[in-house]
Amino acid sequence: MLMRRIAERFQHSTSTIHRVYYGVLRFLIDPAIYKAIVCPASADTPLAERIASNRSYMPYFKNCVSEVDGTHIPVALPANVNKAAWRNHKGSTPQNVLAICNFDMYFMNALFG
Repeated sequence: MLMRRIAERFQHSTSTIHRVYYGVLRFLIDPAIYKAIVCPASADTPLAERIASNRSYMPYFKNCVSEVDGTHIPVALPANVNKAAWRNHKGSTPQNVLAICNFDMYFMNALFG
């Protein structure tokens, strides 16, 4: 149903939407890509200029180097998978994504599960 809505919204076939959607998902979970675009924080990670230069942020966020947010992305499971094991309390089958970004909007970590 999600693929049909996206296909209608962008005026492409469901097969095109499916191919692109899963291509992006495979791209994001590829270990080589993950290591190339994700930059974990270290002791040398500088404080964001936005925080360092703003007196209203500085006292409260002086050690903050990133932001965290999570979301659930609906997915379609293959026919041979037990869908009941993947359903959430709302009855859908989502992919849980947790992303950590620095204040320049670069990924520092991402977890898919």
